Amino acid sequence: MKGKIDRAVRQTAPRLRTSRPRRLRPGHPVREQSRKRTFRPADFIVALLCLAGILFFLWLFWLDYNRTLTRMNALPVGTITWKYKAAQRRFVDRSIWGQLQKESSLYNGDYIRTAKQSEATVTFTGGAAISLTEDSMIQILVDDEEPQAELLAGAVSVDNTEGENDFLLNAGGQTIRVPKGTAMDFRIGENGAQNDAHTIMHSPKPLARLINRTSSALPVEFAWEGVNYAGGDRTRLEIAEDRAFKRIVRTQNGDTQGSALITLAPGVWYWRAYPAGLDTAAHAAAAVINKLTILSAPPTQILSPEDGYEYHYRSKLPAVRFQWTSSPDAAFYILEAADNPGFLNAALRKTVQGGPGTSLSLTHSGLGNGRWYWRVRPVMDAEDGTPEPGASASFTITQSGELAVPALRSPEAEAIISIADPPKDIYFSWGHEAEAASYTLLVSREADLRNPLITQQVTANYYAYNAIPPLVEGRYYWGVYQTGLDGKISGTSPSRPFTIQQWEPVLRPTFPQDKYTTTAAALRDTRFTWKTNQNIPLRFQVSATPDFARLVVDEAVAGSFTGLSLEEGQWYWRVAAETGSLRTAAMSLRVRQGLAAPERLAPVGPITVQANTATAFTWQDVDGADTYTLNLYTGNRSTGTPLRNIPYIKGSQVEIPLDQDGAYTWTLQAFANERTGSTRLSSPLANAAFTVNASTATPAPAAPTVLPVALLPEAGNRRPVNGYTGVAQLQADRTITFSWNTVPGANRYIFTLYREAAEGRQLVRRWEPSRQNSLVLDDLSILGNSIFIWQVEAVRVGANDTIEQRGTPGENRFTVNTSTPAAPTVLPVALLPEPGNRRPVNGYTLGVAQLRADRTIAFSWNTVPGANRYIVTLYREAAGGRQLVRRWEPSRQNSLVLDDLSILGNSGFIWQVEAVRVGADDAIEQRGTPGENRFTVNLPPLPRDTLKSPGRVYGQ
Repeated sequence: MKGKIDRAVRQTAPRLRTSRPRRLRPGHPVREQSRKRTFRPADFIVALLCLAGILFFLWLFWLDYNRTLTRMNALPVGTITWKYKAAQRRFVDRSIWGQLQKESSLYNGDYIRTAKQSEATVTFTGGAAISLTEDSMIQILVDDEEPQAELLAGAVSVDNTEGENDFLLNAGGQTIRVPKGTAMDFRIGENGAQNDAHTIMHSPKPLARLINRTSSALPVEFAWEGVNYAGGDRTRLEIAEDRAFKRIVRTQNGDTQGSALITLAPGVWYWRAYPAGLDTAAHAAAAVINKLTILSAPPTQILSPEDGYEYHYRSKLPAVRFQWTSSPDAAFYILEAADNPGFLNAALRKTVQGGPGTSLSLTHSGLGNGRWYWRVRPVMDAEDGTPEPGASASFTITQSGELAVPALRSPEAEAIISIADPPKDIYFSWGHEAEAASYTLLVSREADLRNPLITQQVTANYYAYNAIPPLVEGRYYWGVYQTGLDGKISGTSPSRPFTIQQWEPVLRPTFPQDKYTTTAAALRDTRFTWKTNQNIPLRFQVSATPDFARLVVDEAVAGSFTGLSLEEGQWYWRVAAETGSLRTAAMSLRVRQGLAAPERLAPVGPITVQANTATAFTWQDVDGADTYTLNLYTGNRSTGTPLRNIPYIKGSQVEIPLDQDGAYTWTLQAFANERTGSTRLSSPLANAAFTVNASTATPAPAAPTVLPVALLPEAGNRRPVNGYTGVAQLQADRTITFSWNTVPGANRYIFTLYREAAEGRQLVRRWEPSRQNSLVLDDLSILGNSIFIWQVEAVRVGANDTIEQRGTPGENRFTVNTSTPAAPTVLPVALLPEPGNRRPVNGYTLGVAQLRADRTIAFSWNTVPGANRYIVTLYREAAGGRQLVRRWEPSRQNSLVLDDLSILGNSGFIWQVEAVRVGADDAIEQRGTPGENRFTVNLPPLPRDTLKSPGRVYGQ
């Protein structure tokens, strides 16, 4: 009985902890908890003290490295007025070299040195200056306020043009005096200072930095004086782009004393002057290289706010954004704004750091009511470092009690927006209002914005509409009103119309192509054509600038434009919708003169003809000419008899035998072949007259040395046949195929298309010579209702791509008449049929078996004739309608594998495939009828994970 009681007591009594530690297994919660440490406030303090100590010592190191040593017991004798890269100074009684900065003070006895590719200029208190080139060292020695220096290494330039006294330079054991008002260059060579025969440069100063305030090159005056020249010697001045003078751009020879005005562009230039009588090695040792920097500082142009701009606000001052063009070499800019045009007591004066960009800006919101004037002054690192400020502009700030109506930006009025697959976001944007808390966008079918289809409140001044399904086709209107910070509402902006359609709007130029070159005469016969799928009013526009800021021609057009007349020069043309933003790209057009007339014609005047010898007719080659045509007449050209006609002459000479004495006249005309991007060019006729003396004339062979090449026969069996009417083919194929028989001896064919008009045939297009004896015209926008003439000429082209033998052109006529209702000018493009044999089949169910086998879904369909791309779209069926899951980019394949099944889930799905035809510019030219199938994903629910209680954890 006692044993049972003892056992019961032991089971019910609490266990006592022992002093022996319990061994825990890895990963036990108590062991993991013991590894965590708490970051106490004292630790924060220690870390901050360590970091502060590191920063303090780094700051001390930076000060020590860049410090400029100063003397407290001596007066400075000069300063560093210019420094490029590394320049150092050492006191005469110390051994430590210190870094020099601009405006550092210098003392008597200081040593100054420059490193590789470094420069420095020391200006003494008396006005003299000494400039050190790279790897040079001097010691400053001033005695009785007379500036002195000793050249220890390298080369220097002494400029004493503004000095009060003469300057003494000790170099190589010599003492050289530089009188005030002069400048000299010196170098330490093997034999000491080089100062025998040398040139003193009075202008420009050593290491001069000049400001060019214009957009053209700057005239720089070089003035010199020769010293110790040999008798009759002259001065040679050389200017180069590099320090080694391997790229010399200008050489000027002058007298012993003289000057030259040389125009130089902005940049760094190196110049040297030396006696011209020295040989190369001597002048290289004697001449001291000096540098000239020209900084570009054209007047700054004000961009915004423009002159006369008005700011309006209710309670919050507007933030004025000042923007202006930059100067390439400006160190910084000074922006000023004042309430008077003289900028007295300016309310705003800010320093803005410069940069290499095209424009700079600064935003300021501290200007109150009134009229304000502002300007910008660039500051340069040069002798006269502050150019004149640019033009000023004024603006006004007015406080008003009403909220401003937002200004609409995009889409523009009458814009055309496509909702073609894949649908794109429609961006609405309007002007920012400083006091707007929010904006409300309204889109309606009504011009007064009643019953809006979209009412969207946003805080930004734009909204991207991307609802699915998108807005249907039709005409819409949109407008915006703002809500102020105080809850008040502004008026609604005037509504702006836009149109939504299924297909992408197309308007692109077809002829002439970009960078086309023509003459003023040929331009009047050039037909400008374009391609569009929009039935909207268009305008043909021409401007002298690519931004079309000022239009020279602005006329309403239908399908093409002819009769353009322009002066010589560079022009730009485009076709734009009368309303909205639809327009072609800017196409450049160069109008030039024809080729220059041939010059230096011979023979001219009386000539002597030798027996059995042909007379050489020569001329100077014309730039750009491919061939020449020569005509020879007896007597006067207008009344004489034609003797010779020699076309397609290559070169600048031809020989013709003359068998009779008397007077002759001959003409010559140059021609350039038509090329891609250029029309055929010709020159004016050049003519010359000569006579053959009877006493010297001798018979010559009957045939000329150069015979005209016989023409190849015309190409036969030309189709379409003469008189063909192409209405049926236009409706069926939208192409016209031209073909002809090959011509023996020909290796190219030139195809030309003309339009018959009241004033004669007009060139529509000429194709480059082709090896094929057929051509397919698929751009029918260049035709229109008319009678056309197509012409094919067989030619033989040589190894250098020049025509060696021409042919007899053969031509046929055909008529295009699409004025009947059955064939409108712009035909709607028929939809391609839907793809057949679509798999998975309609009603397919994706279950566990396929997931275990493939983990993918393979979609496939038959190819569609006429299609070259396929668009696949996947939707999910929901209570509110189908929801877009993914749309793939147009693909050439007629199959697609979906391997990311995480985008599905248990639901019903619709997959859709549409066949389309894509053109060369990746734009969809023909859409198709979408075909779609449905399938279901049916997967059993996964078992839910259960969490088993770990029980009572040790220590709790």
